[in-house]
Amino acid sequence: MPDHVPLLLRLGARLTLDRVIAKWKAQVSRSSSNFAWQANYFEHRLRPEESVERYAWYVFMNPYRARLIGVDDCWPGWWPTSQSAWNFMDRARPGPHPQPEWLEQVEETARALITGEA
Repeated sequence: MPDHVPLLLRLGARLTLDRVIAKWKAQVSRSSSNFAWQANYFEHRLRPEESVERYAWYVFMNPYRARLIGVDDCWPGWWPTSQSAWNFMDRARPGPHPQPEWLEQVEETARALITGEA
């Protein structure tokens, strides 16, 4: 995404989210000086009843939803720890590419996640 980075992470016991973000920003800044970081960030901690799969699918679909890339393009910013970690990847087209009908579903999912109806 050109102006933000959606991350889905699982914290371990050693570092707080603030420390993880600070270390990540430092590493990214060392690799490129083209970044201007905003002072704070938005976080959402998943509750036990929330589907991490649904959030992962939303993160995957975000650049397609924003029309930054087409459904026949691969998003170079998708870096899952394992392609098999997410069930929706089994239904994705090779590449991975989203199914075209997923574009119709992503707006509804975005609204549900934002309003807490997920």
